Amino acid sequence: PARSGGEAVAPAVCLDPQAAGGAVRETLHPVTLARQAAAQHQRRQPRGDAGPDAPLHTLQLPIVEAYRAALPEGAPVRILASRTAVVVDPEDRTRALELAETGLRQLARTLLGFDPDGLSIDELARLTDTHIGTVDEVVASLAVDQTLAAVSDVSFQVHSVAATHELTLRSLQLLADEVAPRLGFATGPDAAADLHRAHRPLAAAVPAQEGAR
Repeated sequence: PARSGGEAVAPAVCLDPQAAGGAVRETLHPVTLARQAAAQHQRRQPRGDAGPDAPLHTLQLPIVEAYRAALPEGAPVRILASRTAVVVDPEDRTRALELAETGLRQLARTLLGFDPDGLSIDELARLTDTHIGTVDEVVASLAVDQTLAAVSDVSFQVHSVAATHELTLRSLQLLADEVAPRLGFATGPDAAADLHRAHRPLAAAVPAQEGAR
């Protein structure tokens, strides 16, 4: 899903809460200030004085602000937020949570560094920023994620949930047809075309940048 497009060449940044190394993975040519902010806000470290319950946007919005401040004047903003989401029909909710439990407990222990023993699957989903449930539940959890209002594009994946092929396909359909429109995300052929046009000049700039190094 996309929020905006653009034609001018600009740095791009990808915010990924499950990327190895922290909350930000920079793409194309890096913005030094954003990199420095990311180093101070890595998700695998404790979330400051607020603790593990602190919302993900408290980590990522400073990165977004640093990126915007470092952009050349007039350059379009290109920020991709990556989120884990598994959207299911009500009758599949229990099964989806069962499939999620092993992966989320491992994620909590290894990447996030806290002991998940004694936590319910719903608590694990919240603490690992995993949006799983029915359409209404996922819309509600994504709606409070303040990062999503500050980015140009959003991508979704199912890891670390071991969703079946059928559940993954259904989740993608529900995300596109029901969740995205309710959150104001553009989907479909027109949005895909806008995204393609926005990234063509960015991709073309990469060989020139590499040759100048």
